[in-house]
Amino acid sequence: MSRNQEYVEQYAEYAMEQMRRYGIPASVTLAQGICESASGQSELSRKGNNHFGIKATSGWVQNGGKYLVYTDDRPNEKFCQYASVGDSYEHHSQFLKGNKRYSSLFKLSPDDYKGWTNGLQNSGYASNKKYASSLQSIIEKNNLQKYDQMVMKEMKSQGKSFGTEANPRQQGEQTSQKTSSSKPAENEKYSYPLKRNEFMLVTSPFGMRKDPLNPANTQMHKGIDIQAKHDNVLATEDKGKVTQVNNNPNTAGGLSVTVEYNRNDGSKYQCTYMHLSSIAVKTGDTVNAGQRLGVTGNTGTRTTGEHLHFGVKSISADGKARDIDPAAYLAEISQKGNIQLQTLHNGKDITAQYKVSNPASQGEVTDTAQSPEDWMKKLLSSEDSGVKMPGDDPVIEMAMTMFTSLMALALQIDNKSEEEKMQKVTDSVVSKSIDLSSLLPSYKACSVNIQDGKPYLHVDNGTVQFTREMTQAEMAKLQQTLGNANLSNEDKRRGVASIIQAATVSLQMSQNYQIGVDNQRERAQLLLGQVVLGNNDIGLEDSPVRCLRPSRKAHIVPASIRPCPDQFRRSLSVNGIMQLVLHLGEEYPRFLGILVIVHRCRVDVGDLLVEPPFAQSNRLNLLDEPIKVILTEELAVLKALLVQHISTDCKVPQHPRRPSPKVRRPPRIDA
Repeated sequence: MSRNQEYVEQYAEYAMEQMRRYGIPASVTLAQGICESASGQSELSRKGNNHFGIKATSGWVQNGGKYLVYTDDRPNEKFCQYASVGDSYEHHSQFLKGNKRYSSLFKLSPDDYKGWTNGLQNSGYASNKKYASSLQSIIEKNNLQKYDQMVMKEMKSQGKSFGTEANPRQQGEQTSQKTSSSKPAENEKYSYPLKRNEFMLVTSPFGMRKDPLNPANTQMHKGIDIQAKHDNVLATEDKGKVTQVNNNPNTAGGLSVTVEYNRNDGSKYQCTYMHLSSIAVKTGDTVNAGQRLGVTGNTGTRTTGEHLHFGVKSISADGKARDIDPAAYLAEISQKGNIQLQTLHNGKDITAQYKVSNPASQGEVTDTAQSPEDWMKKLLSSEDSGVKMPGDDPVIEMAMTMFTSLMALALQIDNKSEEEKMQKVTDSVVSKSIDLSSLLPSYKACSVNIQDGKPYLHVDNGTVQFTREMTQAEMAKLQQTLGNANLSNEDKRRGVASIIQAATVSLQMSQNYQIGVDNQRERAQLLLGQVVLGNNDIGLEDSPVRCLRPSRKAHIVPASIRPCPDQFRRSLSVNGIMQLVLHLGEEYPRFLGILVIVHRCRVDVGDLLVEPPFAQSNRLNLLDEPIKVILTEELAVLKALLVQHISTDCKVPQHPRRPSPKVRRPPRIDA
C-alpha cells in the first residue's frame, strides 16, 4: 500500500465530516492534505499536526494559539500548531469558509472537485501555477471522488442538509491520533480560579488594550481581569506545584501566587494569580483542584480596584515559555472537567472560540453573544454585580429599580456601537455608576452612583458642582417618568433632564441665597416673629420664627391664606418667607431655591402662592418649561405648608387698645 493510500484510509473520515459541515469536497480536502503534508510525513504535520500549511496570524498568536517556526517561502515563518489532526482539518475548513476570496467556491456543488481545485488555484491558495492539475491528478489516481459520492448519497438518503448546525463534530477522535493527554484520567479533577454559580465575569480580556493607569497609551494585557470581591482563589488542577510566591504588596502585581501543572508530553502550564490580599500557600506546596490559594484583593502598584488578574504561560518541552490567552486554558480544563460555567466578557463567552476546535467538545458550541439590554439584565442579576442588594427595604428597592431603568434609557439613547454599549453596561454595573451625559449633553458631568443601596446624584454643569443623596420624591418622579410606557425615549430623556435640572437650579439658588444671608448676617437686624399690623409692629417673642424686617416694598400675603381675623393685615418680606421655609425643617430645603427664582423674576410671592403661577410676570415665562412645571408643583406644596405653619406658630396676640395719654393742662390761675 502506498503512502497516499495509507493517508487516505487514516483520514478519509475527517474529510467526509468536513464535507458534511462545510460543503467542501472530501476528495479535495484529502488531496490537499496529501499534497501539503507529504502524505503526513512533513515536519509541520509530524510536529504540529498541520496538514495544510496554514500560517499563524497575529490574531492566532494573540489568542493563545500554538505555533511552530519553520522556513518555507521565507525564513523562520510561524505556522499553526494543533492538538490533533482533526483540529487541523477543522481549521482548514474554517479558513476557507471565513475568507472572502474563496466565497465563490461555496456556490459550487459539494461533489464538483474540478471546479473546486481550479477555484483554489485562481484564488491564490498556492503559488504553484499547476496546483489545480496536481490536486486533480491525486484525486483521480487514488479514486478520491468516491468519498464525495458516498457523502452525497448519505445526505440524500437521510434527508440531511449541509452545514455545521445539522452536522456537529464527532465526539472525540476515531483514529490513533488521539493522545493520552486528550482524555483525562477518571480521577483527575479541575476547577475554575474562582467559584461562581452561573458565569465568571471578565472585565478586561487578553490582548492589546488602553493602559488603565494612562489611557493615552496602549499595552499588551498578558492575562484576564476577573471581577471579584474578597473571593477565595482556587487551584485549577490536581497535582499542581507552587513555584513562586510574592509577599511584597508594593510590586506591580502585588501579592501573587504561581502554580505549575505538568502535561504528559513534557510541556507545562503556569497559572499566576495577582493582586491578592492574602496568601494561603508557600513555595514548594502541592495543591489540588479547588484548593484555596489565597483571597482576592487590590494590592500592587498597577491596579485600579479589586479584581483577580489571572495569567497563563505555556512552557514547551524544550523550555520555551510564552504567555497565552487564559481563555484557551480555561476552555481546555472546562471540557476535561465538564465544567458548565461560562467566562463572559461583554456578554460573550471568550472560551467558545477555543472549544469549537477542541476534539473533546460535546458537539457544536453556540455563540453566546447577547444584546446590550439582555446583557444588562443578566449582569444585574448576577452575584458579581454588587447592585442588586438583598432585603425588603422599599426605599432600596425603589433605588435599584430606578438605577436599572436609567441604565436602560441611557443605553437606548446613547448613539454608540453595540460593542461600546456592551462595554458601557459592564463598566456601569462594576462601578455601580451610570453616566447620564447623553441625557444632559450641556453638562460637563452627570451620573448616578449607588452607595450602600442608596442613589447619589453627581452634577457638574460648569457653574455648580455637587454630590448628594437623591430624595425619595426625586426617585419617585424619575421612576414615574421612566416607567411610563406611553412616553417615547426622547420624552423620557426630557423628563429625566428636567428633574435633574430642577434639582441643580434649586441647589444652586439655595447656595447663593445662603451665601447672601451669611454675608449680611452681621449687618441685618433680625427681629423675632416680626409681623406688620397696619402701622404698628407686633412682636411675637414666643415664636421661634426669625424674619427680616419687611421693607417698604413688602409683599402682602393674600387674605385667602390668612388664618388670622380679617381685620388683621399681615405681610412678610421675601426674605421673611424664606426664613419661614427654613423653620419648616430639613425636609424642605428645596423651597429656598424656588423662592429665589421667584424673587429674581420680581413676582409678588404672596400672590404667586394663590394665583396661577407665572400669570404675574413675563420674566417667569422665559424659564424653561420643565422648570415651570417644577415650580408649579413645589409652590402648591409650599402654600399648604405655610398656611399650616402660620396658623400654628404665628398667632397674633390681641393687645388691648392703649388709652390716649392725658394732656396736662396748666393750672388755672384765677385773676
